[in-house]
Formats: sequence, structure tokens, C-alpha cells
Amino acid sequence: MNFNTTRFVDVSSSTQQANGTTVFHDTNNPGVFYASYASGNVRRIIQTTTQTSSPMSSTSSNHTTSYQINHRNHKAESGSNFTLIKSVNGRLGRIAEMADKFNSRRNSIVSTTVNGDRVTVITPRIVS
Repeated sequence: MNFNTTRFVDVSSSTQQANGTTVFHDTNNPGVFYASYASGNVRRIIQTTTQTSSPMSSTSSNHTTSYQINHRNHKAESGSNFTLIKSVNGRLGRIAEMADKFNSRRNSIVSTTVNGDRVTVITPRIVS
């Protein structure tokens, strides 16, 4: 398995590194990150900004959505619905696999909604 370190850039803080967590920014998808945890969990993190405008007002807010992308454990006898991935290479492989899968289904996290005179735009939150 070749993990694309040009596409997935390590942006982990020193605290995250000390805790055994590695966070990667998906450079193909602004606002999308993947986290690999020493516990065996893997998560997709999406950071967006929602801007709403109307003739009377305008607001902006930041949102972070995070969810697990480990394989589902359909037997779930252990109390967990997800199978832990013990090896670092296994977790990196899962990140690459799921990133490609998400990209093939939805190539953008940008959306615009119009409701009367109110417009809402959701864009990736660019974090440097």
C-alpha cells in the first residue's frame, strides 16, 4: 500500500502526536481531514463555514462534523459497532480507500440553498 503523502499532509499538533493521534489534511478536498488514532479508530473530519444572508441580516458560523470510518462490526458482541484497525499501515490504507470512495460519490462539500429572500452558502473552512 502506497499512502500518498502529497495528497494527505500531516497537520497533527504536538499534543495529538504525544497522544498517538495523526491528523491528515486531504489536499484534494479543502476542509476535509482524516485522523488515525493509536487505539485503532479512524475518523473523517469535515470543517465548514455556513454563511446566511437576507435583506435584513447576515450571519456566519463554523461547523465541524466528525465520524468513524472503520469497518462496521455487524456482530457487535463486544459492544462496539466498529472494528479497530491495530496497524498504522492498516489505518492509512483505510484513509486512502475511504477518501477515494467519498470523492467518487460527492466531489464537493459546497452547497447553496435559497429560501425566499434568504440565501445560505456552505463552503469548506480553510484552516492553516
